[in-house]
Amino acid sequence: MRFYVCSVIGLALFFFAFACFEYSIYHFLQIGTCSSTGYNRYGPTQVCPSGTGVYFAGVFGGVILGLISLGIYAARGRPPDAGDDYRGPRVPFGIVAWSLLFAGTAAVAIYATVGPDAHPGSGAKLGGLIVAGVFLPMGILPLLFFLRRRGSSGGTSVTSMPVAAPAGLPGSVPPMPPRPAPPPMPAVPPRPAARPKPEQDGLEQLEKLKRLRDEGALSDAEFAAAKAKILADL
Repeated sequence: MRFYVCSVIGLALFFFAFACFEYSIYHFLQIGTCSSTGYNRYGPTQVCPSGTGVYFAGVFGGVILGLISLGIYAARGRPPDAGDDYRGPRVPFGIVAWSLLFAGTAAVAIYATVGPDAHPGSGAKLGGLIVAGVFLPMGILPLLFFLRRRGSSGGTSVTSMPVAAPAGLPGSVPPMPPRPAPPPMPAVPPRPAARPKPEQDGLEQLEKLKRLRDEGALSDAEFAAAKAKILADL
């Protein structure tokens, strides 16, 4: 709900501010150079007609209200049905507002100075043409630059593998022969478990016989006979 409310309010305020700004610019160009006293630093001039203060308010109020509308529009967040790959609109509204402001002011300046119903005031025709010449590229070029940049970065680039030219043609490269598969590694037989040394086995048997004799399980004669057999096997 917030997305739609902020979008509608932001757009409505922006276009209202834009209309007030351009309407005031048009009437300023119709008035031309004026002052409230009839004099300026260059000498006598026409007295500003009634309602000029309203046009001043339209210019400055339109700028302030336009900035507020952009803030409201930017606070709308993501669309409710946007997926994880949503990257925003193709052209941000800030870029559109910038281009519309400058290009629209240039168009109003041209219409107010050389249009069919134009009655520019003193010094307004030259000033209007200068504004149009400066503002028109400032409004169009950023939009074109952003569209070109977004178009080049948004597309999916596919890198194609080079294809060898047919044999016999100039610049053709013969295909590389396939590499033979490496021979399989020979199987390594498992290493046999280390067998205990005979000396170590005989010592363990003698210790066992001694322990049995000390416990009284073997007599001295039996111990001597078993000991002689173990020593003979070593």
